[in-house]
Amino acid sequence: MVEISLIIEGGVLPGSADVVTMDNSQALRQSLHRIFKDVLGLEVSIKIQLGAGYRAATRQFAVSSEKNSCLYVDLDSKRECIPDWFDKLITENPGKPIHIPDDKRQDVFFMIQEMEAWILKQPAAIEVWGKNNHYIRTHSNEPIKEHSLIAGKNIEDINKPSNTLGEIIKHFFSKERDGKSKKIQYGKLKSAPGLLDCLNATELKENDAELQRFCATYS
Repeated sequence: MVEISLIIEGGVLPGSADVVTMDNSQALRQSLHRIFKDVLGLEVSIKIQLGAGYRAATRQFAVSSEKNSCLYVDLDSKRECIPDWFDKLITENPGKPIHIPDDKRQDVFFMIQEMEAWILKQPAAIEVWGKNNHYIRTHSNEPIKEHSLIAGKNIEDINKPSNTLGEIIKHFFSKERDGKSKKIQYGKLKSAPGLLDCLNATELKENDAELQRFCATYS
C-alpha cells in the first residue's frame, strides 16, 4: 500500500486557537481526507496535516524528509500562473525566501484560485448543505447554478471564489433568529467542512486537472 503525507494550506496549527476553532480545523482536515481518499482509492493510505497559511505549509513541505510527501495549496490565480507562485516564494518576502528543491516541485499541487472553487463547481452540493443545516431557502424558484456569479462561467477563472461563494450563500440561505430573518454568512472553518462533505469526489476529479494530476502521481 502506498502511503502519502499530504500537507494542505488551511486550518490552524495545534494549540494556536480556541477550542471551537480547533474543532472546526479538525473537521476541515477530516472532510479533506474523505475527498482525497475517495479520489485515490483503497490502495493508498493518506496522512493529512493542515499547515495554516500557505507560507507555513510550504516551509513545512520544503524541509520534510518523509517519503511521498506532497503539498496542496490555493493558487490564488489562474492555472497559467503556477510558475509565478514559485517565484513569489522568493520575491514576496526576500528576507525569508522559501526554496523548494527542484526534485520536489512536481509534488506541489494546487486548488486553482481557492478551495472554494471546488464547491462552486458543484452547485447541487451547496443545495444539499443548506438542507442539511435546515436553513431557509430564499429565492426558491432560482436554481443556484443559474446565479449570475457562476452561470456559464469557467469557475477556475473566478477571482476570489471564497467571496463568490459567500455572496451565493447569503443570497440563497437564511435562518430565523429572535423573530428576524438573518442571512447565512460563509466562514472557511465554520462552513467549509460541511460543504466539502456534500461534494461528489468522483465528479470533482473529472472536472479538476490538478486532482487528476495528483491521482496520476500517487494512484
